[in-house]
Order: sequence, then C-alpha cells, then structure tokens
Amino acid sequence: MKKKKFLSVLITLLMIFSPMFFLSMKVHAADDDNVYTVILKSGKGTGNDVIIKSTDSGVMAKSEASAKSSQFFVENNATYFCTPLSAPKTFQAPTDKKYSFSGWASENGEFLHDEDVKMNDCDNNTLVLTALWNDSFFKLAASDTIEIKGPGYTDFTYTLESLHLGKTDLGSGNKLIVDNVEVEFTSGTLEIDGKTIPYMICPTYGNPGKKAISEQFTENDIGKEFKMSIYISEEDYKKIQPGIHKTTLTLNCTGIYTCHPYSSKNPDGHSPNYIFETKKFRGNTVALKLPLTLVVSHSSADESTSTLNANNSEVAEKVDNPSTGDSANAIPLVMMVTISICGFTTAITCKNKKRKL
Repeated sequence: MKKKKFLSVLITLLMIFSPMFFLSMKVHAADDDNVYTVILKSGKGTGNDVIIKSTDSGVMAKSEASAKSSQFFVENNATYFCTPLSAPKTFQAPTDKKYSFSGWASENGEFLHDEDVKMNDCDNNTLVLTALWNDSFFKLAASDTIEIKGPGYTDFTYTLESLHLGKTDLGSGNKLIVDNVEVEFTSGTLEIDGKTIPYMICPTYGNPGKKAISEQFTENDIGKEFKMSIYISEEDYKKIQPGIHKTTLTLNCTGIYTCHPYSSKNPDGHSPNYIFETKKFRGNTVALKLPLTLVVSHSSADESTSTLNANNSEVAEKVDNPSTGDSANAIPLVMMVTISICGFTTAITCKNKKRKL
C-alpha cells in the first residue's frame, strides 16, 4: 500500500512540474535565438575595433560559474557578457606616457572592470565598450645579490625605485583616481648547468606559490627596501651540481592598482562628490633583475639530513598546518566509534523483534 501511495504522489508531482520544465526550456531556446554583439574600441590608444558575437565559436559558456573573461553566459533567462580583464593584443596604449589598460567605459559613461553586463538591456542587443588607459607606473630595483646556500626559503630585498599613481579620464569631469599599488611577483624557473630548477615566490610571512602579492605601496614608499622570499624544494635543490653558480633571477612583476571613481561637476573644487566604491585593475608587467649566487654542497648524508630538517622547521613556521595527532591516540577513538555503532545496531534489532512479537 505504501509503495502504491508513493507512486501516485510521484506521478502527481511530475504532472504538475513537467509543463514548467518544458516551458523554461522554450524560454532558453528563444533566448538562444537572439544574437548579442560586443564591440571593443581602443579609445585613446590605437587598434581596430574588436567584435565579439554570441554565435562565435567558444564564446558561450555553459554556466555563470564556468564563464571566463570575454565570454557570454545565460542565467535566469537572460544573457550576460563578462567584460575583458585586459585589452586585446591588437590594442596599443598611448605612446606619450607610460599608460596601462585600466578598464572599460560603456556608452553611458559607466566604468566597467571585471563586471557581468546584462545584454538584454542593451540597445539592439549590442554593447559598445571603450578601453580606458591609466598613466600609473612603478619601477623596482635590486637591493643586493641573493645568495642561496640550501633548499627552502631564502629572503631577498628590493627597492621601490619610482612610483606614479595617476588618473583615468572618464569624461565629463569624471576620473578614476589611483590610491595605491600592490606588486604581484610570478614564480618561474632557473637554468643551472643545463637543468631547469623551478622556484616559487612568497612574502616572507606567507606560503610559496605560483604568485605572491606584496603589501600596498604609495608614493611615500619610494626609496624604501622591502622583503620577499624565494623557495626551492629539497628535491629540486639536489638536482644542482655542487659548486658555486652565478646567474640572474628575472622576476615578472605586475602592478595591481586600487582606485576609486571621482565624480564632480567641478573637478577642481574643494568639496568633490566622491563615490565610495573601490576598484582594482592590473597594470603593465615589469621585470626585476636580481643577481643570484647558489652555493651548493652535497657533502654527506648527515649534512643533507640536517639541512632538510632545518628547512622543514622553517616551513613549519611559515605554513600553518593543522595538527593530526599520533596514530596511537586514534586507536581508542576507533574503538569508541565501533562500540557505538554496534550498540545502535543491537538496539534497532531488539526494537524490531519486539514489534514482531
């Protein structure tokens, strides 16, 4: 009887919701019939317009979660476009200053960067975005030679040689004012005696990874020294032949600028109308070259073991790993869980027997 009742309820639910399911499919299908167009313009830079259509190969993502920069996706019966995080490679920045791409301006003057735009609200299903260019830039210099004497972490210093925090002209007296910059260091590899040795970069207080972010810099930090760390694993360090190796470490550093929109009828006034909303954009990538010396010695197994233990202790200070406890402590816990499960099973069995009686 219970099975029959369950089946009747299931059939009723299917009859109720199946029309809604097919209706939603029709709405999506109708939405897919529309062609949406995005036109990218170079603005004060140079380069031909770039046109992206929703029917182009590879530009329609399966979902919002999987959508990437310059792709479309459908959500709640509407089509959205993910604004590009960088300018097309065919665009060139203005040449009279050190400009970098900072975002897009829509036709109504709205600043867009890493936003999803609802294409259904655009005239003729067409979105026109004009590239914006910011004159902010920075320059780093090596403070000293890096000397690596073993695997693990090695700190190094660099100097903020110059920094200019500029503005982006949005038109009509509106500007985008840069407040500070963080420098993103990218990990890479070293070529030592024909062997490729990978390294990772991290802040002196953080964990090694493919990318590492510095602290925020302002123009007051010009001339100051700052620390980062380079990390080489024990396994990779053993690949280097014993001896003294001199090379150059070239780090790619990208500026991540934090800014706020500025809106005022009188941009030079003493009481401007500030919009309290921060934005970030990636500027140009610069190269930091640091002289590097590796002093490598694999003299004995004892020294290698002591070096490994020393570096493991240093990693333990920098990486906060949860404590797992000893295996001996886990045995009583397993026994308690087993006893609890057996007791619960016995209780259920007894209860069922009483019902049958």
